[in-house]
Amino acid sequence: MACPPSFEPYVLTELDHTLPPLHVSGFLTFRLKEPIDAIPVLEAAVARLVHLLPFLGGNVASSTRIPGKKNVLEVQPPSESFWSQHPMLVIKRHDLSIDPGFSSSVVSPDDISNETFLPIGYEFTGVDPVWRFQANVMLDGVIVSFSLNHQALDGAGAMCVIDAFAKCCQNPNSDAASLPTSPETQSKFRKAISGLANASQLTGAPDHSSPTEVASHSVDIDELNQNAHNAVSRKLLLNAEKIKLLRKSCAEQAQPSDQGAPVSGNTIVTAILWICLIRAQFGPDAAGPSPPDLSSVAMVSNFRSKIRPNLPMTYLGNTVGLAWSSFSVEQVLSSISHLNYDSRAAAYMDPQYMKIVAAAANRLQDAVRSISERSVRDLVSEKNAADDWAAQPTIADLHVSSLRHFNLYALDFGSLLGRTSDFDMPESRFAGLAWILPSRGNPQFAPWEVRLTLQPAAMERIQKDPLLRWLSSDVMSKL
Repeated sequence: MACPPSFEPYVLTELDHTLPPLHVSGFLTFRLKEPIDAIPVLEAAVARLVHLLPFLGGNVASSTRIPGKKNVLEVQPPSESFWSQHPMLVIKRHDLSIDPGFSSSVVSPDDISNETFLPIGYEFTGVDPVWRFQANVMLDGVIVSFSLNHQALDGAGAMCVIDAFAKCCQNPNSDAASLPTSPETQSKFRKAISGLANASQLTGAPDHSSPTEVASHSVDIDELNQNAHNAVSRKLLLNAEKIKLLRKSCAEQAQPSDQGAPVSGNTIVTAILWICLIRAQFGPDAAGPSPPDLSSVAMVSNFRSKIRPNLPMTYLGNTVGLAWSSFSVEQVLSSISHLNYDSRAAAYMDPQYMKIVAAAANRLQDAVRSISERSVRDLVSEKNAADDWAAQPTIADLHVSSLRHFNLYALDFGSLLGRTSDFDMPESRFAGLAWILPSRGNPQFAPWEVRLTLQPAAMERIQKDPLLRWLSSDVMSKL
């Protein structure tokens, strides 16, 4: 990979421009007897991946390709000097083990999100890579980390890239047809998204019911970055059978007028985290200012199925928005005030807790249902018509994104690497962020794995919450 990739620069879509500058990182763990043997495999795979999908080696930078618009971004090939400084694959050796039984020097999954284990830093410079890998050679395996620019890809896009990477690990001579996507198909899908603006202009007044227009407080991304790195990240394991029980309770409490899909497992888990977070942040044991009247949650919703014709899951760019909802803090606290963090985990779900979670889940599901093809078209059209394409991020008390149904653990990375033993996305920068991680088996039965980031005091309280303790019981034996 001595030479930088070459491709025609392209402007990011209107939906890409709704995302603030943010690097997202993930970690694939492979336990190996001879970790060093993985290096030539990874080098060949990454070289082939960039050959077939060269834009992954590109940079997101300012663009002047749309006259009269400010803050437009494009993906462009890297210069030779930038490519030399930020190659597609970095290799780093660590005198640490993955498993505690191998040595006394162990890397903690909760603390691995520091820049020592990442291919690029968190800070944005104005010219930032689309995607980079780092092979962390441990004493008992390899942890392959990746960092992506969220303005160029969303979560589904990231999973598609990992799929393509796995195929290149299987065969370093993979042809274009073996990969799930190509530069040509990506270009076609980007044009389809931009075409939604014209379609919206032909259909009359905008749809003001769109949850993308629900008010929340805006945030300055530079200020957010300055306050980062103070949070802690922990993985929660939730019992799938108990999540099903809560889904049943939600169905029983749903209004007869409710239309569309019933409450999903993702919505239930989001509601659980939300209610527990309200208690952890604003309950009687929490220090700090008086609680606000309302708490807000934003759940990432995939737009691919809302667009006509549908965009496939193999489209890499951002095709997501936020389903927003709010809940009375006082209503939550008063309904479960009889529960405390010191009580032992109950053998059953407290009826009042089940009731308030169901109410929150049904309210959030209403927000998800309200996202329509029209609201997506209006969102694209609004950005298209704006003179300034800079993102205007808003923030909720909790943001949740789900990768639950991506079959990542079934991916075969070749005869040497095999299947990954663990995939994780620890995040220690921004409190109030949660990733629902891919299922390790059948999503109907496999435990739910959630990566949650909070301020330390809130994390300590939420881990003692009786609801989460009940949901976390009898889980480890099922992993």
